[in-house]
Amino acid sequence: MPHFVDDPESPGKKIDVHTLQERDPLRDLEPILIGHYLRFDSWTLRQALQLLAGYDPKTDWETARGRLYQTPPALHFYLDGLSSQLLLQMRLSHPRRTQNLSDINDLISWASNSNLEEKRTPREWIEWGQAKGFAPYWHDYAIKTMPSHEAGTPRRPEPADASNVKAVQAFAAQEASILARLHQMGVDPLAVPVAAPGKRHEVKRRIQDDLGYSNAQMNKAWTRLRADGRVKDA
Repeated sequence: MPHFVDDPESPGKKIDVHTLQERDPLRDLEPILIGHYLRFDSWTLRQALQLLAGYDPKTDWETARGRLYQTPPALHFYLDGLSSQLLLQMRLSHPRRTQNLSDINDLISWASNSNLEEKRTPREWIEWGQAKGFAPYWHDYAIKTMPSHEAGTPRRPEPADASNVKAVQAFAAQEASILARLHQMGVDPLAVPVAAPGKRHEVKRRIQDDLGYSNAQMNKAWTRLRADGRVKDA
């Protein structure tokens, strides 16, 4: 189902969120779907974990031993209306992909001994996260756009570890820069030429030189891109 928002470049007109994202792949779109869920009387813990991390809980998230898997299924959706499947087809990555994944891993670990079907109000789940030093990225948006009784408590605590947040953002920026450079070089990220036996990977070398990354930065970013299927060998 497409989601349309106001087109910032054409006042009075609407634009699909995927088209808007394509204009600026690093843009953080507004979490337009959170208002729908904040009007629910209650969320299950299963829903709360996904919502707090920035995912639309309509995703059929797999479980094992009563816990959510720490990685989303291949087809998943975000609270800004973007779909992982369409982004992949467009050769884009969600700008919050790495941060959302980090957040869902933290949330799942904190709830490891809890019942996924436990129900609480949205406010109570927000406060549950705040008690652990966590606040969803959409909290300020909710406060700005919705009545306070629907958006939860207005106080937004500082992140428990601001340096970790900055590191995650840096990882996402590195990955986006590598993908952009591949496209500029005319190389399909899903069909990257492999290195000759005993030779250095020429494509990786050129990108590393162009972006000025250290060997460690380039290798780790490349590994992350390969791990989630955004870079593959020809």
